[in-house]
Amino acid sequence: YISGDNRRKDSRIRVSMSKLHAIISELNRIPLNLGNPSVKINRIYSQAEEWMMNYFSLVKRCGIECSYSPNNGADEIGADKAVKIAELEEAVSSAESDISVDLEEAIEMKDLLKKTQLWMEKSSAIVPKRSARKKKRGNGVNEEKHKMMEISNLIEEAATIPLDIADELERLKIEHSVTFSWRLKAHR
Repeated sequence: YISGDNRRKDSRIRVSMSKLHAIISELNRIPLNLGNPSVKINRIYSQAEEWMMNYFSLVKRCGIECSYSPNNGADEIGADKAVKIAELEEAVSSAESDISVDLEEAIEMKDLLKKTQLWMEKSSAIVPKRSARKKKRGNGVNEEKHKMMEISNLIEEAATIPLDIADELERLKIEHSVTFSWRLKAHR
């Protein structure tokens, strides 16, 4: 099924932890020594299982569906804690370097990380942090204008991101409110 060390190839095999677990269960029922392929798949499973033990609670906190559950109680730890971007970056990096296949759960985390980073970039373009605003303005006037719809869409999209983006979201809401009230005053 899986042969060679996929970390040295350009493309890696993509498999879920549940599928790996099923393969190992089936492999363990075979009463023969299958040699090197068996050793390789067991090594891959061990790598993935260790990663899953370390990051299972993070997988669940990100809202990623995973039917596999390690037997270490990790699903209870920090279940209500907001996910930090640094945590997600660490988990994705660890999966890429420590597991010789692309684990479905890690790929979903990577996609979520990319989505969040893109959202953060868009948010920062509309309402940069205070220090960035001072550098940008110079003369006290913000040159770049954004549509209300763009701000509203980012606020709505924030609900689909399970990461801690509260500060950026609050700045967007304030910008939306200020812009909306300015428009009301301008129409009077």
